[in-house]
Amino acid sequence: MPLPEPVELHIQTIWSFVRLVTLKRVLHEAVPDTKVDFWRITMGASLDYGLIEWCKIFGSRRDDTHWTKVVPDNQHDAFRTGLYTAVGKTADEWDAYHAEMKDYRDKLAAHIDLGGNVANYPSFDAALAAALYYYATFLYPEWSGKHPNTRYPADMEAFAADYHKKLLDVANAAAQATKQFEPGK
Repeated sequence: MPLPEPVELHIQTIWSFVRLVTLKRVLHEAVPDTKVDFWRITMGASLDYGLIEWCKIFGSRRDDTHWTKVVPDNQHDAFRTGLYTAVGKTADEWDAYHAEMKDYRDKLAAHIDLGGNVANYPSFDAALAAALYYYATFLYPEWSGKHPNTRYPADMEAFAADYHKKLLDVANAAAQATKQFEPGK
């Protein structure tokens, strides 16, 4: 099966990442201290898979799916400057954050490094801001200009907020349905 063209592939990857981050956050709201394996595995999977999706776009420059392969070379500096502003980090702070994200992916999410040690679970705040920035400033304008009847949301941040509300309703109902399986209940 052929892959979509690169811009659409990036849109789909960002959209997937946004949904996974939203799922992870909603589950931590709905069942924050759960001991039910179903919820714990789902939380861990959304963390790991979300991070892997993000790294497809922001991980390694040598990857075919890195943003530098889609954004024209003459726009890279402007993109980076906007990215740092969007995530609220200096270039050095971004580099450190980026290294932590890749470190988690490389040592726990996508691979297992038996000698490795990861200090923390990654925070998705800056990763989400980066993804939303990329989508709003480059991907959606590029795609919708060529495909005006696109199925992709014009505002990914608004989509994420609405999706959060919908997922929270589902997660709260599901949490009630599984409450009986919590140890000690």
